[in-house]
Amino acid sequence: MATIYLASGKLPSQLRQQLEQLGHRIIGPYEGGLEAGLDAGQSDNIEYIVTVGRAPPSEVSQTVLSRLPHLKLVSCLGSGYECFLPSIDYFKLKGIYATHSPNANSSCVADQCLALLLACTRHIVQGDLFVRAQLWGNPHSIAATPTTKPPRGLGELKIGILGLGAIGLKVAKRAAAFEMQIGYCNRRKRNDVDPEYEYFSTPLALAEWCDVFAVCLRADSSTYHIVDRSVLEAIGPAGFLVNISRGVAVDERALVEVLKEKKLAGCGLDVFENEPKVDEELLNLGLEKTGDLSPSVVLAPHRGGFSTIARRNMCQAVVDNIQSVYSGNGPLTLIPELKKLAL
Repeated sequence: MATIYLASGKLPSQLRQQLEQLGHRIIGPYEGGLEAGLDAGQSDNIEYIVTVGRAPPSEVSQTVLSRLPHLKLVSCLGSGYECFLPSIDYFKLKGIYATHSPNANSSCVADQCLALLLACTRHIVQGDLFVRAQLWGNPHSIAATPTTKPPRGLGELKIGILGLGAIGLKVAKRAAAFEMQIGYCNRRKRNDVDPEYEYFSTPLALAEWCDVFAVCLRADSSTYHIVDRSVLEAIGPAGFLVNISRGVAVDERALVEVLKEKKLAGCGLDVFENEPKVDEELLNLGLEKTGDLSPSVVLAPHRGGFSTIARRNMCQAVVDNIQSVYSGNGPLTLIPELKKLAL
């Protein structure tokens, strides 16, 4: 029996149930966090920690982990694991495994990318508001239709994918089904993908080429604000941004300014720089009923990885990693920064 600490109340109840059914002792989350629990005399015999990528880094900081002498593994439910990044050196020093759930929700997140892409390019939200306001067919309304100029169909558009990993590749395959031209920017050119996918060495070059710029990369310190004002402006006044990565990958303040200046046609966002808090100006963009004069802005509350199969896959990935380490076979899906620990 292993002692497993669940560090977040956001973890699915089915994960706790799965681990309990395997005979493990499950504790947490402690009120006030793990450090507060340890200060209050709670157990320090924790061997495994399960958390989420957007958890406060303090939950898995060196200060806290150094008080857990039996710790073997920290596992993140989901593909993103930014809360681990400040502790990477400590993981390496102590030989602590850190795992995530790559590919577990990639199909679901790719679906969300295409949903946002369709919603903003086809003015779905503005059309919904237009109908609900009973402006359709009203000769006295500001506009006879929610947009006075017909939008381009997806088959007329080029999509530029920033980050052709598990999620980005599935976005590309879905976009291809809509007859879109596909380009991508990656750390390096991939030789295992459709040769018709056009490779660009920089985000700026990709932005200058595409009509829709989809942010699909894994966010870390090296990709902070990788989509800056120069990239946003390069997409152009007829172009769209879709972000299903992490909010910090895009300079949100610059995005608001570019949208207000009509240097970008719109955006579909599932993630935000300071979520769940969203920039107030961003919240108000796209609500006007003034046809082409308004940007098409569609906002979602970080639900890209939220589906029945994605949740099941993510829970199973956590369980499989814990069971593999518990049985002495090592982790299955180490974060890339710790690959050498598996050797």
